[in-house]
Amino acid sequence: MKYLILTILCLSTLSASERIEEVPLPVSRFFNPSRYKIEVDLDMSPYAGGEDLLFGVRSLERIEDWLIGNNPVTTSRQAYGQMWRLAELCLVWLPIDYFTTVLQHEVFGHGFVIRSFPSNVARCSAYHFGTPLPYGSGGGATFYKLSSKYTTTHDATSALGGVTATAILGQ
Repeated sequence: MKYLILTILCLSTLSASERIEEVPLPVSRFFNPSRYKIEVDLDMSPYAGGEDLLFGVRSLERIEDWLIGNNPVTTSRQAYGQMWRLAELCLVWLPIDYFTTVLQHEVFGHGFVIRSFPSNVARCSAYHFGTPLPYGSGGGATFYKLSSKYTTTHDATSALGGVTATAILGQ
């Protein structure tokens, strides 16, 4: 992974050797006009969870833009600007987006379905999240306690809950 990043950095430095006129980008170009909102759902469904997670990520984007702003380093087409944006993408936004997807998958996917079962069938007991890429191996797990009433249908339903929640976040 680190060799791939190093190769990309070297190639971006070589491609930026010619002089390009610096034109600052307007701030409005960085954000699309869609609005995200906070939804309250006592069942913690994938739809409400996805909206809430996207609201959090969008808020982080706005805070970052307010702190860093539209300065010459972040908008430059020279090698240092390209390296800044690549490092920010790989070291800041990749872990945030990856963790957001895992959180949606585990808590609002598997967890939502297991929480919808009667308590005498299955109960969520814990969640585990690994350190996101590139700082760790990533991933996550939902732990739950089963009873003898837990069937293969319950198992298939809880497995599909994670896939469904991930698809909802993607939409």
